[in-house]
Amino acid sequence: MSKPKINVRFSQAIFDKMDELINSGQYESKADIINQAVIEFLHRDGMRAVIREEIRKEKENQKSD
Repeated sequence: MSKPKINVRFSQAIFDKMDELINSGQYESKADIINQAVIEFLHRDGMRAVIREEIRKEKENQKSD
C-alpha cells in the first residue's frame, strides 16, 4: 500500500509544546507526537472499521494485479 504524504502547518506554540513533551521524555520526536494524535483521532471518531475496509480492498486489488 502506498503511503500518502500530508503537509500540515503548525503554529509556533504547537512546536513549543511538542518540544516540551519531547524534552520531558514523553515522546522521542515530533513525528511520534503527530502519529499518536492521528491514531487517537481515528479511534475516537470510529475510523477503525473504515481503515480496515480500505486495507482489505487494497489487499484484494494487489492480489488481482
